[in-house]
Amino acid sequence: MAIALMTYLRHKTHIPEFLSRMIPSQLPIPLLASLLAAAGLQAGIIPGSKSIGALWFFGDSITLGKFDNDPNGSPRKSLYDLLIAQGYTFSYTGHYTDSVDGLPNTGDTPETNLYQYHSGISGSVIGDNLGSRTGMTQNLPTFWTSGRLASVKPDVILIMLGTNDVNDSVSSGISPGRLIAHINTLLNAIYALPGVGTPTVLVASIPPNRTNLVPTPNTITNTAAFNSGLPGVVTSQQALGRDVHFVDPFTPLDSGFATNMIATGNLHPNSTGNATIAQQWFNAIDALAGSAPAYTVWAQTHITGIRPGAAAAASDDPDGDGRTNLYEFAFNGDPLNGGDSGQVHVLTTSQTQAGTDPGTLVLTIAVRAGTPDFTGAPSPAATHDGITYTIEGASTLSAFGATVNVLATPVTSGLPPAGTGYEYRSFSLAGSIGLAGSGFLRARVTQP
Repeated sequence: MAIALMTYLRHKTHIPEFLSRMIPSQLPIPLLASLLAAAGLQAGIIPGSKSIGALWFFGDSITLGKFDNDPNGSPRKSLYDLLIAQGYTFSYTGHYTDSVDGLPNTGDTPETNLYQYHSGISGSVIGDNLGSRTGMTQNLPTFWTSGRLASVKPDVILIMLGTNDVNDSVSSGISPGRLIAHINTLLNAIYALPGVGTPTVLVASIPPNRTNLVPTPNTITNTAAFNSGLPGVVTSQQALGRDVHFVDPFTPLDSGFATNMIATGNLHPNSTGNATIAQQWFNAIDALAGSAPAYTVWAQTHITGIRPGAAAAASDDPDGDGRTNLYEFAFNGDPLNGGDSGQVHVLTTSQTQAGTDPGTLVLTIAVRAGTPDFTGAPSPAATHDGITYTIEGASTLSAFGATVNVLATPVTSGLPPAGTGYEYRSFSLAGSIGLAGSGFLRARVTQP
């Protein structure tokens, strides 16, 4: 996208005038779906933000953490410790609080108990109820309206399911391919839940399973086959526009099976295994919440953080002042205030030449702090924070090719501060002192 800001000086009137116009976008700017989610719906992990909302653990006894010989630990507790240590703000949600595993109790109601809720059920399977086993897909509607989930819907969903299905598949002959199909059905059911919004969903490989080694195939081969199919499910979900990602705790657990898993039973992680699983969850979350484009962070702070649901794409104009969000971002305008269009100032210096007037035509603009020196001729330019500023000059509106000078010291007398995160730069039109006709300066802002 390009924006042209054009200032010009008419010699006869001695009055600087300001004109802005839009240039049609040359490249489409992706919609910031996470920023444009409807108010009240979950929006998933937002890059650049350490506020990740409510996390929903969804799994079996490994998620539950009751059978790991660690009464004060679980993957949930280990992830809590990692997130707290790295300054994330979050809560946990779920349909019940069985096996709190050392997580803090912040209140006695679902709304105030921030970290003990989850949906990890011992013996559960992916699809429908199977004998005494809880079918997680079948019970989704009940979970969704129970416990903390009734009032706190998840922004991030962490799924680790399939261990019990693999155990049963050895004796029943159910193929890993059918189990993979069950995972896909589960994901579709989650996204069909009322009010689910656009959460980030992390689908994890299941840990090593060495409970039944006699048949062929056995729990080792079926676990490997099941895990190998999960990335394909994730890819198919991403093709639907969903924020779904694959997480792989199996590989580090399998490489150190003797130390990372409980020796007796060969199924549930011990405290080291819990920490390993949590580290993989954390790595995925941290990668998704990593550094975001400067515009994205600015839009979160200045648009949707103030008015949820407001139009936040770079080409939008939520305050209707004729200046797009990209313009407001580039020149420190307020995108929600039509009376604040940024720091763009047209000036003439007090210099005179042979008694002529009006002096030199100067454009002083606020640019993003840290913008490097403007270079190039005849139109100097600089790139910073994902945008490029280009200053162009002309004597007629039909051709911008006149030389623009970069002033070593910005002309700021009488101007308000550039604002936090911005700094002033000034430019002059070469030969504008005593100009017989009209002179023009234009600041163009482009975003790839």
